[in-house]
Amino acid sequence: MDITVGEQKDALMSKGFLTENKAGKFVLNIGNPASCPSLKDNRCLIHKNLDRNSACKDFPIFVSGKTVKFSERCPAVRDGKFYLYAHEFKKRGFTIE
Repeated sequence: MDITVGEQKDALMSKGFLTENKAGKFVLNIGNPASCPSLKDNRCLIHKNLDRNSACKDFPIFVSGKTVKFSERCPAVRDGKFYLYAHEFKKRGFTIE
């Protein structure tokens, strides 16, 4: 039996892994690898699931208007592997935070 997006969201919210901010957007709280139930050995188990919630779909790049934020919680971001993405966003007039 497959679980729905709503069920995934509710389960993550009930465990404190997913919260809604003041802007009505959802934030995935993965301060350490043990805090996200979908991470195993620092790998996302639901990445290929097209029905995953939007916080997971957007992670680690979050775009709001002309501002882009790269989550430092992502090991690839911390390792500088998103440099080309940041460069491309800047070329297109985005501000990087």
